Amino acid sequence: MDINEFIDQYLYSFKDSYRLKEKENFDCIFYDKGCQINDVKPNQCESYPFWRKNMCSFEKWQKFTKDCQGVGAGKVHLKDEILGILENSVL
Repeated sequence: MDINEFIDQYLYSFKDSYRLKEKENFDCIFYDKGCQINDVKPNQCESYPFWRKNMCSFEKWQKFTKDCQGVGAGKVHLKDEILGILENSVL
């Protein structure tokens, strides 16, 4: 697929970069019973689940962990790692 076609179909402009478009329910357009682009996933995905909307309060994190089966199943991140991810993330 041509890069311009990919941008038009799957991305939207965000600040000085691009973000993946989402479904109407805010799910990733490339997620269907697992990540369909895991081998080439962008930084936007690498920082998940440490997005500001999930980390802005203990209550939001608790709600998020109930909805996401992957939380607690992967690598344990140190506080400084999470803060670094949040610092570099605009999500």
